[in-house]
Amino acid sequence: MTADITFENEFEKAITSDEAAINLHFHKVFTVNAEVFRKEEYKNNILISVIHYLKADDNEQLILSELVNHYPDLDWFEIRIIEQIGVYRKEIQRFLLSTGAYEDFQITLLRNEDGLPIFEREDEIVDERSHSGTRKYYYDPLSKQEKFEFIYKPDGHLSSMRGSEPPFVAENDYSIKYCEIEFFFPGFLSENPYYQNADLLP
Repeated sequence: MTADITFENEFEKAITSDEAAINLHFHKVFTVNAEVFRKEEYKNNILISVIHYLKADDNEQLILSELVNHYPDLDWFEIRIIEQIGVYRKEIQRFLLSTGAYEDFQITLLRNEDGLPIFEREDEIVDERSHSGTRKYYYDPLSKQEKFEFIYKPDGHLSSMRGSEPPFVAENDYSIKYCEIEFFFPGFLSENPYYQNADLLP
């Protein structure tokens, strides 16, 4: 299997090979038939992690054996499972130890048609208790730059909204509470109902 190789910065945005050569933190991306199947993450020219994209028909134990043999100095690997849902791409990130066990931590992302994450949920089990946190992101329609971040309670209700420009200020950690959103941004939630609760899909 011959792979095409490209590069990304630490935020997984495409960069050139020349940019990667001078970048202290980058990803080396392996693609077959225009589909990413693995990424190597380097920091200060040292391999620090490997991300493997698991397909539905992959044998996890064979993949793990291949990863351990190919990267014997790593103790864990990030496994990503991708599902296309209409124009959206759902991505589940799990962390597989070289022993064959998964860590009790997982990230679920939903990306929009521009590849930008609009939903992020972290699930973790600590002392046999499940903990989760959900965030959603709103982007400026023209610049595609992140404009707002929404934080949700464990029951799925909207808790607060964050931003970097006024009316958000450092004194309140750049956030305003749910009850203040309508005052500062009248009509925003009714015009953008996706941000009213922690549901995955718009």
